[in-house]
Amino acid sequence: QPSFEAEFSEILLCKNELHETLNNLSRWMKDEQVDKNLVTRLDSAFIRKDPYGVVLIIAPWNYPIHLLLVPLIGAIAAVEPQMSFGQEDPGRNCVIIKPSEITKNTERLVAEELPNYLDKDCFAVVTAGVEETTRLLENKFDYIFFTGSPAVGRIIMTAAAKHLTPVTLELGGKNPCYVSDTCDVQNVARRGGRVAIGGQTDEKERYIAPTVLVDLQPSDPIMQEEIFGPILPIVIVANVEEAIDFINSRERPLAVYAFSSEDKV
Repeated sequence: QPSFEAEFSEILLCKNELHETLNNLSRWMKDEQVDKNLVTRLDSAFIRKDPYGVVLIIAPWNYPIHLLLVPLIGAIAAVEPQMSFGQEDPGRNCVIIKPSEITKNTERLVAEELPNYLDKDCFAVVTAGVEETTRLLENKFDYIFFTGSPAVGRIIMTAAAKHLTPVTLELGGKNPCYVSDTCDVQNVARRGGRVAIGGQTDEKERYIAPTVLVDLQPSDPIMQEEIFGPILPIVIVANVEEAIDFINSRERPLAVYAFSSEDKV
């Protein structure tokens, strides 16, 4: 990542999450009083938010700090309120965090530095590949937080279902962009950045030239998977209705963009 993007999307967002949690944790921990009906009229009715227990966080490679530490902050912040009958040590979550094996430097940094700042009794870092992570999922967790592809998300949910473990799955997807024939093309070009036909790659330098792809089939892999790079697949449609039908026929997108000079579009 460029240094500005890393500072903004990784470090700053984590700091904001931490400050938000510290400023609001006492309020979040309070019991929430609820209305009572005829059956519970003589009872004490409230909602108490208890920690789950052992939480597994599996982070992706694209935002390896943000999508690891933000869920970690929430998990270790959850503390059971002190009971009135003298409970001395309230319940807490313990967290197993699994950084992406693709981002080796971040994986090593987290494994080496995090123990210097956090109580070692509340978390553990697991550095593992696909095979080891598959075995890790055979264990029973009380909650699983996963960010990644839908294909791996299905594996996570299948493993969690064996133990009835609740999950949060933040999955990737496509972001269709409809460009109307009435739009200001120069405006679209400025928003989309400089685009060339491209196609050149350099694996050693991890470089992909800006690339435009045409004559695609909906079943092509590039049309099925989330793209992390300057690659722009183009599908030609007759009108906005056909564009909507095409988008609706596929998996629900993460976001949809539309460029047009007509308000009705």
